[in-house]
Amino acid sequence: MRPAPEGALFDVRHLSVYRYAVPVSSCVMSLRLQPRQDRDQRVERCVIEAEPTGSMAAGRDGFGNPWHLLAVRSTHQKLELLSRSRVGTTARSEPSRGAGQVGWDDYRTLAPDPEHWDFIGDSAFARPSPALASFADRNGLSRPVAEPLADLAGLSAAIHREFEFAPGSTTASSPIEDMLESGRGVCQDYAHLMIALARGWGVPSRYVSGYLYIADDAGTPIRQTAMHAWVECLLPDGSWVGFDPANDCLVGGGHIRVAVGRDYGDAAPTAGVYQGGWESELTVEVDVIPAVT
Repeated sequence: MRPAPEGALFDVRHLSVYRYAVPVSSCVMSLRLQPRQDRDQRVERCVIEAEPTGSMAAGRDGFGNPWHLLAVRSTHQKLELLSRSRVGTTARSEPSRGAGQVGWDDYRTLAPDPEHWDFIGDSAFARPSPALASFADRNGLSRPVAEPLADLAGLSAAIHREFEFAPGSTTASSPIEDMLESGRGVCQDYAHLMIALARGWGVPSRYVSGYLYIADDAGTPIRQTAMHAWVECLLPDGSWVGFDPANDCLVGGGHIRVAVGRDYGDAAPTAGVYQGGWESELTVEVDVIPAVT
């Protein structure tokens, strides 16, 4: 596949379709589909539409993510959620050599900062377990050995090397033990595993959901069936560095950030409740293409 460009303008189309076994009378959905505006990316526009239509409120959650609440009060058996965004990314320079060469003892200066507390402790999908400890011991990942940036890059590489990327092998609610047992997973599992191990080293680490530009060798964008996920780790100099263990790379200009949190539970693109049915099926289409201006 052709590598992602280092900084570009992208059009993103994200279609989620919920199909219910029987008609439901209403639903309430929490949506994190609007990309974040930050120093590395600018959001020129974002439109979120629902069919059937409903009332929608916008705001930000506790992690600063754009957040929408949708309420549909009409009977329906299918719900379509369409998000269309235009996002510009900048070329993300690699961390400075000096940032990575500070020692592990420097993390002690970060520990008291309440801003980092959410990203240092256990969370629902990133917590210690005997299976995690066994994996770390077998692969020499129980403790860091060099300096933070190199060790974290090595952690990402080890996870990429030891597991098979297999769409459909886990679900949104799968614990990391499922991946550790089967040796297979998806980007969400790779991210949760790296977060759990990095936090075990004392590194504040957060989950990132977003989009990734992917093209074939001819340069044709590839349609995807899910959002992407990666990890951001805090270096002792106060800078957040993105690692993509599913692709064994640093986060670059082809990564588009949508939401951050302790784990998937804080950054899920869609979640909600409905009344009147008992089973639902979700299908997703994601297109990330260079914008034509």
